[in-house]
Amino acid sequence: MHVVAYLHCLDTYRDRAAMFAHAAEATGRLTLLCGHPPRGPLPRAPGLSVVPLGPTPRKRQRVQLQLARWWGRQREPVDVLHDTQGFMLHLFARLSAARRRPVRLSSNFASTWDWFHALRGRWPVEWREREVRYWAQLAGEYALTRVTDHFTVFGEGHRALFARTYDVPLERVHALPNCIDPASFPAAAAPGDTGFAPDAEVLVFVGAVFRYKGVHELLAAVDALRSSHPRLRLLMVGPMPDRAEGVVRGVIARRGLGDVVRVLGRVPRDALPGLLAAAAALVLPTYTEGSPRVVIEAMASGCPVVASDVAGVRDLDPAGRGLRLVPRCDADALRDALAEVLDRPDEARRRARRAEARYRAHHTPAAAGATLAALYARLAAGDSRSTLDNRPSR
Repeated sequence: MHVVAYLHCLDTYRDRAAMFAHAAEATGRLTLLCGHPPRGPLPRAPGLSVVPLGPTPRKRQRVQLQLARWWGRQREPVDVLHDTQGFMLHLFARLSAARRRPVRLSSNFASTWDWFHALRGRWPVEWREREVRYWAQLAGEYALTRVTDHFTVFGEGHRALFARTYDVPLERVHALPNCIDPASFPAAAAPGDTGFAPDAEVLVFVGAVFRYKGVHELLAAVDALRSSHPRLRLLMVGPMPDRAEGVVRGVIARRGLGDVVRVLGRVPRDALPGLLAAAAALVLPTYTEGSPRVVIEAMASGCPVVASDVAGVRDLDPAGRGLRLVPRCDADALRDALAEVLDRPDEARRRARRAEARYRAHHTPAAAGATLAALYARLAAGDSRSTLDNRPSR
């Protein structure tokens, strides 16, 4: 079986590149196309070929032209063609005329952003512009679904939403696990410098620092807890959009949290293991997630997690034994969950160990690669007719 997959940037998606490398061992042959020439070492595995398409592309149209040019030179049969970035619309249309074409598999769709369906009116930053972009993206993706055979989403909880949004049969939507390299986030990492006193009870937030990540609810919960937990501190790690910075810093000042909250901004990825090792918990009260890498990183690190009960997070721990989940947009529930973690650290660590076991079973590149390879084998052996020929009956 020959699989061709497209991954835009190997440097950004090193863990997913490792997932493809493990999948290559099981499929027999996998050609991994990449848009950005990688700066680091290429992944290596039996049966894996990595093909940079050329100089760094900056426009979607340029990527599509490079993909079409590569396909025009391709003479060997391909069983499965997997686009992970939604860049192959023109190429897929061209393939529809091929005498023997592969099963066409595509990923990375905006319909899984369930915040737009459930909390659209709460978007605080440029929501009109965001809405226009969202609907424009949906239109392009809907066109892509008409010439694609099967689809992948991260997490089982997004399958039904995807099928309903794009009017495709549920059996053509497949869930994949996101993955993190265990060597990057070891459970025994040394605690890093948080900038707080050594005896501080540090909560760590990692993500874009503005409302849809739940930062206002998080600040309200921390404010409510600081009288009963005087050593409580919050470290906020991640980019802060310019138009959100004044709002967030204003909330911190109005609540008098200047000595409790530290906004660190972006940090190198290799600094995160130390911060997670020093944390009492990772907190992610987001309004929505696809399959949050930072939660998987915390699971790998053995750090307790308090996060919103949304599809992308829930899928990481379906049994609810490892992650402490709370309703989104509920500052009181978040406060109670954080108090539980701080007051019962032994129980929080037990939950973290169960989450770590779940990570090792499902979210390492090897485990995700095995799942992906099994999907490729199933699709290559099954019905690969075009969606155009198999519209759902009414």
